[in-house]
Amino acid sequence: EEEKIDIEEVATVGKKIKSKLIEEGIETVQELLQKSKEELLAIEGIGPKTLDKLLRGAESLMKAKQEEKEEQGEAPVETEKQAEEV
Repeated sequence: EEEKIDIEEVATVGKKIKSKLIEEGIETVQELLQKSKEELLAIEGIGPKTLDKLLRGAESLMKAKQEEKEEQGEAPVETEKQAEEV
């Protein structure tokens, strides 16, 4: 199961926008990315520029977490190989 990323972790927008998102029931990056652009633009304080920053920040966070997970997944395999070589 995918680990939820808290909306607070998005660094590209300020606290005000994050508070608005939470008020709208969007508490994780996953929930944010499931919304349509129209739904997000309907939220007070979110215009096209803010939306763009928000989505870029959310997507890069998802990518970073995914890469982190893949790295963690690969590490034990290397350790096992090293153990066999000894």
